[in-house]
Amino acid sequence: MSKWFPDRKVLGGGMSAIVAFLLIQIASAAGADIPAEWQAILPTAIGYAVSYLLPPAARDVIARMDDALVEIAAADPKSKVSPAVGEAVKRIHDGT
Repeated sequence: MSKWFPDRKVLGGGMSAIVAFLLIQIASAAGADIPAEWQAILPTAIGYAVSYLLPPAARDVIARMDDALVEIAAADPKSKVSPAVGEAVKRIHDGT
């Protein structure tokens, strides 16, 4: 997956905010009296809530776990693993 594509939490929050905004606009067009302040805050709050509640994708969890393992291994003086080695492996894996 492209590094420019947002992870699941960001994408879910953004899409839910867009859907909430569109639903509020449809309700307003249908005659519902929704104050402008609520039209602004509801999609934002819904987007943040969905982003917070949506669990991270397995790929994101694994990437963070890999970084943590490299840091732990780098702390051992006998280990040949270092953050620089971890970055090199990541670059090879990503193809950059």
